[in-house]
Order: sequence, then C-alpha cells, then structure tokens
Amino acid sequence: MTARALSLIALTLLGGALLACGGSSCGRNVAKVVPAVGAANPEYTVEPVDCDPPITLPAAQGCSQKTITCGDTVAGNNATGRYNFEDDFYTGKFCSPERHDYENSPEAVFLLNIPGDVQADVTMVSDCEDLDLASVQWNDRTKCPTINHTTGPCEMSTKRGGGTIRITSVDKPESHLIIVDGKKGVTGNFRLSVKCTTYR
Repeated sequence: MTARALSLIALTLLGGALLACGGSSCGRNVAKVVPAVGAANPEYTVEPVDCDPPITLPAAQGCSQKTITCGDTVAGNNATGRYNFEDDFYTGKFCSPERHDYENSPEAVFLLNIPGDVQADVTMVSDCEDLDLASVQWNDRTKCPTINHTTGPCEMSTKRGGGTIRITSVDKPESHLIIVDGKKGVTGNFRLSVKCTTYR
C-alpha cells in the first residue's frame, strides 16, 4: 500500500473520531451555554450558574428587586421574591397560552431600562430547576401590574433549561419587568444576561 493511500486512511479515521466525540470539544469538558436567539453576535452566550448555595436577591422595591440595563449579567434565585404573577396574568396578557401553576412559585423580578430604537435579547440559563422567563412593558415603579392593569407587550419563554426573549423599543426609552417564575412552585438559581443592539 502506498504512503498516499495510508495518509488518506488515517485522515478518514481521524475525521470519524472527531465527529463521534463532538468535533473540537473532544476530550474536554465544555460548559453548557445558551445562545441568544437571533442575537446580532452568534457567539453571544451565557455561562451556567451553580445550583448551590441559593443566590439571594435584595427585597423588592416597588415591584422589582433590582434594576438592570443593556450589557448586564446577573444571577439570582426566585425563592426570595413575592407571589405577584400567576397563570391568569400570563395567559390574560398573551405572554403565553400555557398554564403551569405559576401562582405556587415566587418570582424574581428585575426592572430593565432600554434606550429608544434598541433590540434587547434577554437570555436566561436555569439548569437547576424548570424556571421560565417573561417580560412585560410596565412604567410604574411603585407596584406590580395585575390582570386588570393596562400593560405593554408581553413575551415569555417556557423552554426547559433557559431561553431568550426579545424586546424592541421604538423612538423613546422603555421600561420592562423581567420576570423569572417557576413551574408548579419550584425555585432555583439562574443567570440572566441582556444583549442590546441598535436597529435603526
């Protein structure tokens, strides 16, 4: 057998081995990341969060426990929140058609302020428990909205392990509540990141 034939066989075997073990990640522990859906930078990822110990967030001031903005990454646990949002709110505000006994779980709530003409991708990683991510446009810092209040657009991701919601502002700055809620009463650690791009 010629040297050229041997080289071709070796390259074929090497390629098959790389495919079998996941390409360039073969032989290494690679941290799980969640890509931001449709984000301008395809390399944008959020690192996982440790499940223990629980990450304490400050007590709510008005509705939110913390204010965030473009470029921020925060970690927390929904166990320190209040019980303000439930199935009727999420379905009634057209955030999601799904019902998961959200009234049994406290929520971590962040106030997100974004400039005008900005697309904000909010990505959450929640490997510890089955937590869901929602946003609703709301300008009153003193209280949480109820099903009876007039609110702006609502988005929700119920994907297990984390997900991304996209918020788009038009012309002027906007405030949105970012809500981390648990299905059927669960609580756990999570990490959130906000990636913003100007779209006009």
